[in-house]
Amino acid sequence: MGGVDKEYVEMILRDVEEAVRVVEEDAAKPFEALTRAEKNEMVQHCDNSRALSALAQHLARDAGARPQTPVQAVRELVNMGLATAEEAEESIRLIRLRNLIVHWTVDYQYENVKKTSQK
Repeated sequence: MGGVDKEYVEMILRDVEEAVRVVEEDAAKPFEALTRAEKNEMVQHCDNSRALSALAQHLARDAGARPQTPVQAVRELVNMGLATAEEAEESIRLIRLRNLIVHWTVDYQYENVKKTSQK
């Protein structure tokens, strides 16, 4: 792991922890009660998981691991001493939440477009 900047990795993990906190706060509300700003905030913070996934996969490969999924790559950060188990679990929750939101959004928009086109 010659060229890895540990401070940069730690900064990404702090950003992810903040994203998890904000998303969990917003997700505790009923969907109908969320403001447009809160919905946008959730999407923006969930996008942090993409950067984390790419970073984790890069670091794991740099160390010789071959993770098959972003979740496996994040777990490799723990093995490498770049994240605590708690940080990894929070990051994994964010990755999974982002995936759920993305799939829900695509399905929801598809159904609305389908209904509109059938009128």
